[in-house]
Amino acid sequence: MSKIHPTILTLIAGLSGGIFFNYLSMPLPWVLGSIFGVICLTRTNLPSAKFPRKYLNVARVIIGLAIGSQFSPDMLDDLGAYATSLSFIPIYILTVTGAGWIYFHYLMKLDPRTSFLCSTPGGIAELVLVGEDIKANVPQLALIQGIRILIVVYTLPFLAGHMKDMDVGATKQFMPSIVESTPLAIILLALIGMIGWWSFSKLRLPGSPIIGPMIFSAALSISGLLPQEPPDELFKVAQLLLGTSIGCFFIGYSLSQMFITALKSVGFLIVLFSLTGACAWAVNQITGFSFLSVLLAYAPGGQAETSIIAIVLGENTGYVALHHLIRLFIIVGLIPIFARWVWQKTQQV
Repeated sequence: MSKIHPTILTLIAGLSGGIFFNYLSMPLPWVLGSIFGVICLTRTNLPSAKFPRKYLNVARVIIGLAIGSQFSPDMLDDLGAYATSLSFIPIYILTVTGAGWIYFHYLMKLDPRTSFLCSTPGGIAELVLVGEDIKANVPQLALIQGIRILIVVYTLPFLAGHMKDMDVGATKQFMPSIVESTPLAIILLALIGMIGWWSFSKLRLPGSPIIGPMIFSAALSISGLLPQEPPDELFKVAQLLLGTSIGCFFIGYSLSQMFITALKSVGFLIVLFSLTGACAWAVNQITGFSFLSVLLAYAPGGQAETSIIAIVLGENTGYVALHHLIRLFIIVGLIPIFARWVWQKTQQV
């Protein structure tokens, strides 16, 4: 067993966890189960490996196509309400980041740079790169952000399913089966995904593997020209790859490190969830969008994970995806610039 390539072993662990969670009818089994499987692998003496980005990008393309396929012409009628809801995102990010900085710096005694990046709700890969640039405590940053994602991804499906009075784990198929799909439709979907990814990567925009296919497929879906939704089997493979990659964030950390970091993060997570709930309630009261859709739109998890939950529960996936898209652009586009600027200023003092 130890002679198996570490990447293959990691993928087997993710698949095993997904099968186990699917058997138990757990929410989002192919995401949550694969995370669990990889974390279990990291507790053994068997070799494990960070998931290659090229495979994760394939998953992001599929998820981007799936999200885009949920957009409909009816969404155009709600653009005014969308604008009102979207205007809360900068306020939300500033409030959460400020509260988190105070918590991590003054209560947990982390250095200012690490505290700032630990407080930002999203973009773990990009934030780690920024952390390396400004000499933050990168291992601590990665672990705190990883714990945040892990807790959000694990709690949100249960909470959302309870609010919807729906067993998320019992819903086995979300998209058309691959046996119901024509080869031409699958080829066209692949072309749409690849062109969307390529186009946005040329523009050097963040998250191009998921955002490009999402925007291209959304435009075609709204115009009625999208051949079909991605096959259900491919959608589940994408969830498996996504969950496996999240599990890889915890490679190299002991259970005691994870537990201590989780304890350190408890106060911030309580503040984070409280602010998210309050913001979702306010936007729900002002715009009339369902509270669950707004909660998923503002949830401090990843765009892919929250959009998958929206698809499964039949919520307004386009609304959720658009909000996470704007949040991603703000965090990935502006937060790193601000962090580097502050670091340069402190260096000059």
